[in-house]
Parts: sequence; structure tokens; C-alpha cells
Amino acid sequence: MRSVTEGASPVLEPESRSEAAYRAIEEMVVTLQLPPGTVTTEQKLCERTGFGRTPVREALLRLSYGFLVTILPRRGVLVRPVEVDYILMTIDIRQSVERLMVRRAARLADDFQRRRLRDLAALIEEAAHAPDPLRFMRIDDAFNRLLAKAAQHEVAARTFEPLHCVNRRAGFVYAGAEGKGLAETGREHVRIMHAIAAGNAAEAEAALDALLAKSIEIAHELSASQARELVP
Repeated sequence: MRSVTEGASPVLEPESRSEAAYRAIEEMVVTLQLPPGTVTTEQKLCERTGFGRTPVREALLRLSYGFLVTILPRRGVLVRPVEVDYILMTIDIRQSVERLMVRRAARLADDFQRRRLRDLAALIEEAAHAPDPLRFMRIDDAFNRLLAKAAQHEVAARTFEPLHCVNRRAGFVYAGAEGKGLAETGREHVRIMHAIAAGNAAEAEAALDALLAKSIEIAHELSASQARELVP
């Protein structure tokens, strides 16, 4: 899989095969290459990703913790539907966990991480204005991993990861091919990145609050859209 930021310095150390398998399958779910309601198998995912059964199995376990898939014994793997109740519950937790992370990152990020945040801010702004939903989601994922590392809080990072996967898929569904909502969410991502890079925790928290408010708005619009689809 191509990097979101080809030609730029890597965000993290080289990934293990398990981590790489997780990133590949998670992107397939988030970007609807595996649509909601799809039932697949470990073997099919091995064939699609090129990874062996062990890293794929480990990836699926992690995705099941993140409310993206359900493992069906002896039947395969179900890609869960876009469930608005779960989206809203994850935002509730993000409001606490992610606030902690941006505060810590603003204080603890090193010089390389601060430069990298500014680089990612420029890239996500470009993707938002293109608009390019796939590139936007890949850059957002790179930002989340950088934030987790800069915050230096393993418990918060592990809590945050599966929550954000749910929200990234919701954002991708909402954006559609036209990139709906990317300008607004992109603006707040840029604010967060620049605020952390500048060591301004208060501004980072304010931008995060605005981003999560937009995420709640998106969740309610998805719920309304789902309701309309049920009307004969």
C-alpha cells in the first residue's frame, strides 16, 4: 500500500507484519473497499493483502475491538454496518481521551514531531480542498499515529485507536465522492496540528472540541440519511 506522504519522512518506525496487516485491512473497512454488511474470510483477506493467516487473524481481532468487524465462528468475518449509536458513544470517550492526548502532545512533542505536524497540516489541507477523501483519511491516520507517539501515554493511545477507526469510516461515508464536509473537518485538523506544533494546548483543545462537534453533526446526518432509506 502506498504511503499517504510519499517523499516525506516517515512518522513511525517500520511496522511489524501484524501492524501492516492491520493498517491494510482497517483501510479497506474504513474506505468501504469492504462495504458494511460484507461477510468475508481470513483466507480471502490473506489473498487480498498478501499477508499470512497469523497477522491477518491478529488484525481482525483488533478490528473487532474497534467495532468495525464481528468474527463469526466457523462462518467468517462480518463487516459491521455504520452504527450511529456507536459513533456517538465513541465521540463521548474521545472527548476525554483525545483532550488528554493533545494536551500532552503540545507539551511533550519533540522538534521532529512538531515539524512533522506542520507537514501533515499542509498535506491534509491540500487533500481537503482537492477534495480527495481517500488521501484525507490516510493523512488523518498518519496524524493519529503521530499524536499517539507524541503524547507518550500508551493507555490513552490504545484506547484512542479503535474509537477513531469508527469515526474515520463515518467521515468517509459522509464525504462520498464529492468530499462533503472535508473543508470543515480539514480546517479543524489543521488548527489542532499547528496548535500542538506551537505548544499551545488551549488552542489544540478548542480546535478538537470544534472537530468533535462536527463529528456529532455528521453522525446525526448519517442517522437521518439511514432513516430516509428505510422509508418505502
